[in-house]
Amino acid sequence: MKPQLLILLALLQMVLPEAQSQSTRIPMDLRMEPTPIDTLVAYTLELTESELPHYSAIIYNRDRTIKARGRYVLENKKWLEDGHFVFFHGNGTVESEGFFDRGIKVGEWRRFDAKGIEKVPRYYDPEAAEQLRALQKPVTPRQ
Repeated sequence: MKPQLLILLALLQMVLPEAQSQSTRIPMDLRMEPTPIDTLVAYTLELTESELPHYSAIIYNRDRTIKARGRYVLENKKWLEDGHFVFFHGNGTVESEGFFDRGIKVGEWRRFDAKGIEKVPRYYDPEAAEQLRALQKPVTPRQ
């Protein structure tokens, strides 16, 4: 590669630091679970490094409109929602917002209809999240 081109690339990386961060795209099914099967893809999760161990996330519908924004963390080779999340209706208005704790909804979740009118919020007990997490752990059989 020519030295002038290398210098230009180095300058661009200094001027445009966001160009250095790469995003990861994960196809997802209707349950928003990763899927390798193209015909089942309903959403695409796009992850970008932010404040490690967290990754900024945007979930796109098939038509590339935004379904959700939030943060994920990689735990035991699985991507888990972790932190503040906002989900959107097809028309772009907020559908719900709240917090996840390593893949489980916690605290108050505000909900809205497609016209933006607030619905009754839902509450998810953080202590119940720990109990659910304990139930999800694989059990090792006794020998």
